[in-house]
Amino acid sequence: MFKSYRKRPCGICGKWFRPDPRSHGKQRVCSRPACQRERHRRACEAWHRRNPGYDRERRLAERLEGKESKDEPPLPLLDTAPLAQIRWPVVRDAIGPETFVIIERCVEIVVIWVRDAMRVQRTDIRQEIATLLRTHRETPSTGGTPVRRVDDASKRRSESWKSELEDSPPG
Repeated sequence: MFKSYRKRPCGICGKWFRPDPRSHGKQRVCSRPACQRERHRRACEAWHRRNPGYDRERRLAERLEGKESKDEPPLPLLDTAPLAQIRWPVVRDAIGPETFVIIERCVEIVVIWVRDAMRVQRTDIRQEIATLLRTHRETPSTGGTPVRRVDDASKRRSESWKSELEDSPPG
């Protein structure tokens, strides 16, 4: 037969409740779902305060073992051509796991930055080429005539443009 414990106030909501006899008087929170969630949140927070480096060490160990984390997708940047020339396991053994992960992340950030900068440069170069081609086509050449292919559609466009200029009154 279970011993019946006296009512006590819930540590979260303050309402009175009768503890479950299986808890042998240790229950401090009522069984309402909101109070249980808050109790669990507080317990986890206290545990993380007592064990501050647990998650960091676990994630580091998983990354070094090659396991993929559920939170962050793997970055396949260390397989790019110049970086593939480095023997990463030897580097990790030489400098230690924590330093290796820091260096690996820094390299990944630099590679991403370089790729983004190259995309911007490629866009800028394309725009500059288009501007130069437009300028070249609009200005008469002083030397020899540049050789360029002209298809039928561009001939028709230039002829219609010339006829519009001739038909419009000056001024």
